Amino acid sequence: MRAYLGIFNWHSLLILFLALASSLAALQWQLSIHLDFLVLGLLVVFPLTLTIKEAFKRRERAIQYLSAMEASLRSFYYCFSNSKLDPSGKQLANELLYKASSALHAFLTGQHQDIKRVSEGTDQIASFITENRKVLKGALSQKLMLSLFRARECTNFLVATKRHHTPLGIRTIALIAIYSFVIFYPASVLDQQGFQVPLWYLFAMTAFKAILLISLFNVQVQLEDPFRMGGPDSIKLMDFELIDLRLAVESNGSKMVGSAKNDDEDEEGEVFL
Repeated sequence: MRAYLGIFNWHSLLILFLALASSLAALQWQLSIHLDFLVLGLLVVFPLTLTIKEAFKRRERAIQYLSAMEASLRSFYYCFSNSKLDPSGKQLANELLYKASSALHAFLTGQHQDIKRVSEGTDQIASFITENRKVLKGALSQKLMLSLFRARECTNFLVATKRHHTPLGIRTIALIAIYSFVIFYPASVLDQQGFQVPLWYLFAMTAFKAILLISLFNVQVQLEDPFRMGGPDSIKLMDFELIDLRLAVESNGSKMVGSAKNDDEDEEGEVFL
């Protein structure tokens, strides 16, 4: 339930305050104005419809590229596991693949903003394939390089989706139109129904419509970043995590720690002996 309340923010509170203030002012000073809200409605509905549609397309394409990226890295994992690399080489390959995946996920979730860390992941995999092309055989290394090109394409698209949004000017026009509606709508209601309208009715009519509009605007803003953590429509990046690689890297790390402890104990024993 908390995730769905994310469509309400400080814009929602400000809209409610302006709705109350404009209703009070219109009744207190008996303000009335005849306005055609058709143009104002177009300034709100058309930009929001366009930007929500485009933002949703970006979100769906991001899911496709995340799936392709996860499939590419997993195919690398299977190829390296079935190759003639020695155990240390396979472990290094697993660490490079996991590093590339974790660096991309960390960038998408906003843990860091360094694009070089993301590109270094695929660059190090390419260097590893080049250094071990004799062990991997020529045909396999070439196929891996072609697959790496696809993985790099997915990485570039996901980074661009994180950094580039829909046009800011369209969203700004929609926001200005929403605030203009809140300010002038109570006076327009009084022009049609007279000044005998109670305050609660005028405020309820204004606030209800304004909250609907600003909520649509907030949904559009949240869709701008499909990787934002905690949003109701955010992409679940955990679904694209390479769990096999993480477990392999973590298990090898624990073995290395255990062997290091054993070596230290042996050294200490030799000293005492």
